[in-house]
Amino acid sequence: MTFKLTGLIAFLLISININSQKNIDTIINYDDIITFKPSSENFISLLFQTHKNKIRLGQQNNYALKPDGTYISYHKQPALAKKIDKKTTKLQYSRQALYELLKLKFMTDVYADMDKEYLTKQSSSMYVKDKNSYHSQQHLLKLANAITSNKEMYRYFCNPKKEDCIFTADKNVYYYKNIINGKSWGGKEANEFQTLKSFTSYVQNNLETLQHWSAAIFPDNIIEGYFVVKTYLGEYDFKNQGYWINSNRLAQDGRFLLQYHDLEPANDNERKLVNPSGLDFLFKMTSTEAEKLVERTKNIYLVFNIKTRLKGFAYGYERIKASYTLESPIIEIYEDDDLTLKLAELSVDTMVTK
Repeated sequence: MTFKLTGLIAFLLISININSQKNIDTIINYDDIITFKPSSENFISLLFQTHKNKIRLGQQNNYALKPDGTYISYHKQPALAKKIDKKTTKLQYSRQALYELLKLKFMTDVYADMDKEYLTKQSSSMYVKDKNSYHSQQHLLKLANAITSNKEMYRYFCNPKKEDCIFTADKNVYYYKNIINGKSWGGKEANEFQTLKSFTSYVQNNLETLQHWSAAIFPDNIIEGYFVVKTYLGEYDFKNQGYWINSNRLAQDGRFLLQYHDLEPANDNERKLVNPSGLDFLFKMTSTEAEKLVERTKNIYLVFNIKTRLKGFAYGYERIKASYTLESPIIEIYEDDDLTLKLAELSVDTMVTK
């Protein structure tokens, strides 16, 4: 699925067959992915996971993790493992690229002071305009590393006299490129002339296009989607017939754009969910059902139908400021990170709490 970023996104998610194992077709065919295709070939397409036709935020699908907590074997299934690696890496890079693109969206005042002809040197005493120029140039370097296509990477980040300039893991473009350790303008050991030429060329050829792209993504700063959080089953409560889930124990690893406590409650019931002291709510099931469940998994995934509001960039914390509201009081509970094996639904308005 591919889309031009000319306004609000529209997409279709092909339904996933429910089974007790990982859905191999989904991994291979990208049925659960939405693709943001830029208008310029200078940049990579951005891929994101979805759930029920909407973008998936928070905890992401691991693909290699099976419902029972074990992982698909890289030794027994090397071909499948390679496909998983390729897909998860593209998704990882896409999330990083979106993050940097959103920073650009909210850094217009800083970018207004960018020196586009010379690189600004950092010093202990700098005027605000010089600080803004330095920070915008440093951010553009991060953004360029994250979002520039392999072909264009050679142009701005390659020094053939000092390096091989291999931006893919194999000849089949296994990965997009390695952006974990961002490259410098001009490539390895580039001199000051090569560095400046690469920077000014990139600014001239790509900055305005990137600024238009950042403005076009979620133009009203609203993302409608599903927020997924992972937690673990504790000890079964035989008296109350269920498991108590503590809101403060909801896992934060693997989050995408949001944290659980970014919720803006609309009523007293929702306010309890983000009580700093924590809230225990009952995931009710019979002891027979619970016994069977713990034989399959100790992980469960809570899914909230939400509307996210992007609010800006928190400079001191290096994160996008965002909050979300619930579009429905229903919390879906799944036993797998594919979100195909639904266990139950709870209502924020009627669930049992303590």
